[in-house]
Amino acid sequence: MNATTTNPGVVPVKAGSGADIVDWRPEDEAFWAATGKKIAYRNLWISVPSLLCGFAVWGMWGIITVQMLNLGFPFSQAELFTLTAIAGLAGATMRIPASFLIRLAGGRNTIFLTTAMLLAPAIGTGIVLQHKDWPL
Repeated sequence: MNATTTNPGVVPVKAGSGADIVDWRPEDEAFWAATGKKIAYRNLWISVPSLLCGFAVWGMWGIITVQMLNLGFPFSQAELFTLTAIAGLAGATMRIPASFLIRLAGGRNTIFLTTAMLLAPAIGTGIVLQHKDWPL
């Protein structure tokens, strides 16, 4: 007998994958108390800060570009609005492959990769904003 004939809620996976959730029945109170609650809260503690970081990096451009003129950066208003739009477009575009990557690489690996990718614009922005005399 395979897993799907004994319990229709079980999704069969390859042997040895280890990280896949094989059985997920959050409506079952016994399952929730024994296993489900631990898994759900672990996922929440990992994904909420990662998503917060993502939205913070995405949203920071709306704040930073407004202040760049006050800091003396030689941009026109149209260039600053374009910079803000590009950040939003890039963030939205990257969500598309990230949604497919979850199934291929797993949720934990995808969240780690996408959060790590946010370090490049965050660190780069911090460095560039310290040197307004750089040729842009």
